[in-house]
Amino acid sequence: MRGSSLARQQRLVRLLDQGGGLSVPHAAGELGCTERTVYRYLVVLQEIGVPVYQEREGKRLRWRLVDGPKRRLSVTLSFAETLALTTGRDLLAGLAGTFFHEAAISALEKIRAALPAPFLTRADAAADLIVADKRPSRDYRGRGDAVRTLVDAIERRETVAIEYRKIGDRASSVRDVDPYHLHIHAGALYLIGWCHRRKAIRTFLLDRAGRVRSTGRTFERRNDIRLASLLQGDLGPWTGKVEVIRLRFRSTAARLVAEHKIHPSQVAELRLDGGLDVTLHAPITPWLERWLTGWAGDVDVLAPARLADRVRANHSDALNRRRGPARARPEKKSSHRLTVLVGSGT
Repeated sequence: MRGSSLARQQRLVRLLDQGGGLSVPHAAGELGCTERTVYRYLVVLQEIGVPVYQEREGKRLRWRLVDGPKRRLSVTLSFAETLALTTGRDLLAGLAGTFFHEAAISALEKIRAALPAPFLTRADAAADLIVADKRPSRDYRGRGDAVRTLVDAIERRETVAIEYRKIGDRASSVRDVDPYHLHIHAGALYLIGWCHRRKAIRTFLLDRAGRVRSTGRTFERRNDIRLASLLQGDLGPWTGKVEVIRLRFRSTAARLVAEHKIHPSQVAELRLDGGLDVTLHAPITPWLERWLTGWAGDVDVLAPARLADRVRANHSDALNRRRGPARARPEKKSSHRLTVLVGSGT
């Protein structure tokens, strides 16, 4: 079987070398195998360095082989560009276990192999001056096949079936999703796509995804989906009703908050007393709740009321857990407790 696969891959290269582009269905017919097998062979050819690439002609995808002398790697990089590539390798360490990380390292090594040794020695020495956190914030080991399946499905516009566990649920369910984008946020991978069950665009955190499989059904991409409206800055990708969020930070936290913009819509205004008023136009996400809860008594949620209620509940739960079961009854008011203002406020 292994010899047969090698012979087919060599035959596939000869078909590609004929020029004019090669469709996967045609290649499958010529090789006497399935289309999925052809896709697997093409991935193998790319991984071993054969310069094959894909292009779209209308709704059809065709594969081509880079012509003539262009097949040899010929690059000229500045010192800054080489340094950026070397540092970028470390920045992708958080995605170890996915092809994003492995392919980036492979590509970098191919480029480095074409550069002069003294040049690389200088770049490596300078790279030690730039420290990147290589600790993965998520564990994607064992999810490489799922990520590869999603990338292929996005490119082919093919519906996938995902075993997915919604936050707060104990069991997972199978969702049919038209995949649009993979989004990387804070070291986490999210799928953005059209959920057939909800009849709406949804985001799916891959940490909660189990098996991902192709269905073989293609879809037409919707034109009314605006990706920018789904990306909520530091609050993470999220779908939901956009609300006007008004916050008031005390002077003890004002400058720290002003240094960082957590959402593209954020508008901040310093007050005469040294405090900071912040306005956002964003959906209420779990990340927003956690961020506000973390500021404790340094922030008042002025609007909307339901966000203020959630932050208040988070603090009440934390206080009750700290007191323990025997002391869960209400106690006298303390100046250290959080006060959350609801309403327009002045």
